[in-house]
Amino acid sequence: QHYESTERTCNQTILNLINPLNESLMKTTLGIDEILAELRNNPTNKLELWERLKVLVFSKVTCLIYICTLLSVMLRVQINMVGGYLFKDPSGISLEIQEKYLSVCHELLNSGMDKLIKLLEEKSQKILEVIPLNRQLKIDELEKIFWAIQMSVKESVNDPINNLRQYVFTETKNDNQALYNCMVQDTIDLLESEDVRLLMISCISRSFVIVGDQIAEFYRPSTNEKDDFVHPANVKIALAKLIPIINGLISKNSLAKTLIEQLIVNDKLKLLGANVYEAYSFSNNNL
Repeated sequence: QHYESTERTCNQTILNLINPLNESLMKTTLGIDEILAELRNNPTNKLELWERLKVLVFSKVTCLIYICTLLSVMLRVQINMVGGYLFKDPSGISLEIQEKYLSVCHELLNSGMDKLIKLLEEKSQKILEVIPLNRQLKIDELEKIFWAIQMSVKESVNDPINNLRQYVFTETKNDNQALYNCMVQDTIDLLESEDVRLLMISCISRSFVIVGDQIAEFYRPSTNEKDDFVHPANVKIALAKLIPIINGLISKNSLAKTLIEQLIVNDKLKLLGANVYEAYSFSNNNL
């Protein structure tokens, strides 16, 4: 019963972060709205602005996917660790330490997101600069662009999956709170373990598929009876037309909710949480 209560708390905590996540993403990518405002005035540097917009929009949707995954995995580990400690000893962790430990996720939503978006802009720029705005793309070709960005991030020394402490837990040590320091170190060790890193990569790949499915809704064959039937997989849309479609999906805020909800019901993530809870509630030894 205590574990089920911990799970409910975990799920609700993650869901409660959807609005702060969307707000942070909007602040971090304000350049998109500024460019859109400029384009409405039909400026002479229109092409240059479109090229910049292309990179920012792809960076933004990729950032959303990574942040949703990192937040969901991190909080599942943290809340189940706290739950395990409290099951073993209800007075074992002060409220002050609990709040400080769980508030670390806000670092990811602020300075962590700023660092991540810079990395994603750099990687997206290199991949997208060779793809002209008038290039007609089938849905599988668009998915290959996302895949290329994901692989480019994975190969970077700043990959958040392999170097999470660059984005969160950067200033956590407190010499006066041994338990807090121990919990933070255990959390970092867990998140940097091979199994959890592979799980995060799997979750990110799954989220890209979900985004691809939502964009695929716009790949509808012509309904004109005079036109020959074209299979949806062969429908092409110019990259310049895809940019506002992708930006529109992110701007609705519902995309973050969709991604978070599928992460909450992910069986492998649930199992990770259960394993952490069990390790800290029934053993005197930490993981």
